[in-house]
Amino acid sequence: MIDQSLQGLWYGFGVAFEHHNLLWSFFGVLVGNLIGVMPGMGALSAMSMLLPLTYVLHPVPAIMMLAGIFYGSMYGGAIGAILLNLPSHAAHAVTCLDGYPLTRAGKGGTALGIAMISSFFAASIGILVMVFCSPLLVAISFKFGPAELFSIML
Repeated sequence: MIDQSLQGLWYGFGVAFEHHNLLWSFFGVLVGNLIGVMPGMGALSAMSMLLPLTYVLHPVPAIMMLAGIFYGSMYGGAIGAILLNLPSHAAHAVTCLDGYPLTRAGKGGTALGIAMISSFFAASIGILVMVFCSPLLVAISFKFGPAELFSIML
């Protein structure tokens, strides 16, 4: 099971590092940052606005662009919360408590760097956990019958 996860992970890296996929991912991060900085505009609204663009793309670049939009808008929200004390959405309310006082003390760049590095490591750990836990979750989900599915829907 771990061999399959590692093979899938390496295959995913190979696909993700193709030049056209990286280009769409970088485009998503850039647009996500620009939209995420705006107060009241979060990851969901950014992805919703750019969803029609995915209809003309192949599936892999479209998914990579949407992932870039999500991660970019989450970091963009941290930029607004740290520098302007304006959280884009609820996830950045706590960022205002620590980041804005650092900005007022002249350490806004440090706060932005800490936010970027911590977001990168948290997302990387979350993705790795999902890669290795997904086969177990799939095996559990196949054991659900009609009664369990009905109780989940309630």
